[in-house]
Amino acid sequence: MIKKLLNYRSNKLKYTAFPFVNSIGSLYCFFIISFVILSSCSAERKLAEEFINSGKPVSIFLIKPTNLINTNLKTEIVDTIKNIDQYTKDSLLINSSIFLKNIIDSLFLNEYYFALKNSLAEYSISVYTDSESDKFFKDTTNAYIFNLAQNEVEEYIMTYSPSVEVDTTLYFRNFFLNAVNFNNWLEVTELNGYDKKMKVFYISQYASDDIQGRFTRDFFTGEIEYYYSEYKIDLKDVYNLTYYSAEVNANYIFDYIMNCYIAKKMNRADNDKNYFHFDPVKKRIVRANEKRFELLK
Repeated sequence: MIKKLLNYRSNKLKYTAFPFVNSIGSLYCFFIISFVILSSCSAERKLAEEFINSGKPVSIFLIKPTNLINTNLKTEIVDTIKNIDQYTKDSLLINSSIFLKNIIDSLFLNEYYFALKNSLAEYSISVYTDSESDKFFKDTTNAYIFNLAQNEVEEYIMTYSPSVEVDTTLYFRNFFLNAVNFNNWLEVTELNGYDKKMKVFYISQYASDDIQGRFTRDFFTGEIEYYYSEYKIDLKDVYNLTYYSAEVNANYIFDYIMNCYIAKKMNRADNDKNYFHFDPVKKRIVRANEKRFELLK
């Protein structure tokens, strides 16, 4: 499977300058189109609220992950070595890592799997495990198969460069921080939806060292200095990624099922145009924007 990383970008509003509407007909058409769009969005939001308030039963067959990919992107140690085979290269990269060499793959995946199972239960979703397949397939009213197909831990260096401009002079500091990604690929099949084809979703969460500081002019020398405190992540923080990822993924799984419900009620194949997100903290429904799985084409 080709790996594709999420790229979160800030959603910048694009303003379009409409030409002067010089006819009543054109103005009328404009308002009609706007009304239809807003009405559609309103109807979908009401369906989302209906799904949440009705407490409709949802069943998920959650297939346990079996393999964890460990990738060290800090390749400097092997870049200068010639005629090295892949096995030796991979071994050197793992042994030179800070965190990967100390991760117990089976424990890491178990923590993620059971945390996800428990998080899904908070949304009143019935979760069936590998040993309960017969029971699951008898309950196909609103049923989905989620296969935690591929999972990867990446270790790398990220750059943090705070800066400030004082009297037309730009001051900056460069920090090289240890960071870890936990990448998840989920294969999803809806048993009784319009589209029976399997979909593949991707999502990634990360943890990194943290710098907290500010630029200050030294009272005695007049020089601009950057004063900061630094937090270094450890192996416990890496394992905690499993719990955070499980929490986010459970929320997005619930969102996906909610949007499938909207699509069925609207009698269409998907609800990708107006995709909604349920905020479990504020207990409200909002436009998902980037808060969703990435669908891999």
